[in-house]
Amino acid sequence: MKNEEIDKKIGMPDINAEWAKFEHDVIESKSQSNLSFLKNSSMTRKVAAALIIALCLGGLVVASDLYEKTEPKKDVVIDTSVGTEQLVCLFKSDAPDDIMGYCINVYPGTWICHNDSNWLEEKNFRYMMWSKWGKAKRNLTMMFNGVPFDEKSIPNLSNKDLRKFEMTETKDNMTVNLITTDVIVPNSVKGNLPRDMTILLPGHGKIYITNHKAQEGNWMNCSCTNWEMTSYGWCVAKEFEQVKNVPHLRVYIYSSTETKQEDIDRATAMLDSVGIKNIIYRKDIPIKHFSDEELMQWAKKEKANGTKYADLYDKMAPQGMPTSDVRKQWHIVKKVYGVK
Repeated sequence: MKNEEIDKKIGMPDINAEWAKFEHDVIESKSQSNLSFLKNSSMTRKVAAALIIALCLGGLVVASDLYEKTEPKKDVVIDTSVGTEQLVCLFKSDAPDDIMGYCINVYPGTWICHNDSNWLEEKNFRYMMWSKWGKAKRNLTMMFNGVPFDEKSIPNLSNKDLRKFEMTETKDNMTVNLITTDVIVPNSVKGNLPRDMTILLPGHGKIYITNHKAQEGNWMNCSCTNWEMTSYGWCVAKEFEQVKNVPHLRVYIYSSTETKQEDIDRATAMLDSVGIKNIIYRKDIPIKHFSDEELMQWAKKEKANGTKYADLYDKMAPQGMPTSDVRKQWHIVKKVYGVK
């Protein structure tokens, strides 16, 4: 979660579009830092080709080998059925978003480096490197094999040409280096598809997910999703279609004391429809509904203890407060802290 932006998002009107924006800008970005991304539309297409499941046998692997060879090398899942796309595209969006930057189309098997983090991209994915996002601006340097380029000199290459995608980021600067020469991927670099996922069913037909085994009773550090297909072509089943071939995938279903059995059955049927059978259930997990007075006293106590406003969301998360209540009541916390 991008803590400094909580005050901009929490308390938005209860409409799906605003909640999706809240989830994307605030909750998901906790693990992505300032790295903003767009889901590639090709992720939503049904793919009929087989996946290469490569098993780790030790040693090193050349990134280019991951595209062409089926010989087992790593514990990664690479979808070789995806199509070829332009590697770099200029991206501009007019008001109200007012975004300027570059879209980087990454082919499965590409080695990604973001500061000190490394992973192999297992999906056909589109990253967005922005220099301007509304009022926010940063210095963006784009390079191709160490040589800078701009919108007038974008390299004419495809996503399959990319071997390594380096991102070096500080508060106001982002440097991107796109490497097309063969690179040696250390064996310690793993794929980025989750090996554990959690479906959270707090009740009242709501559904959320995490890309890890969630903390029981934490209904806040999660991502929003939808039972049915949205206007932008996404739903919870799509989330699991991406990972159904991951070796030893485990899916947890957490339901609260307010969850009806029909929601649990619906989630189970959805997983069954995409071929996922390894499901672990956790039922009757408590939900905590704070009164306005209780929430105000909690905020006052945290303020007296010196807790920063930016840390409050994570401080509240394990205490059982559902996200629906956060949206309705967080204005109370903001008022205590004098945050607009």
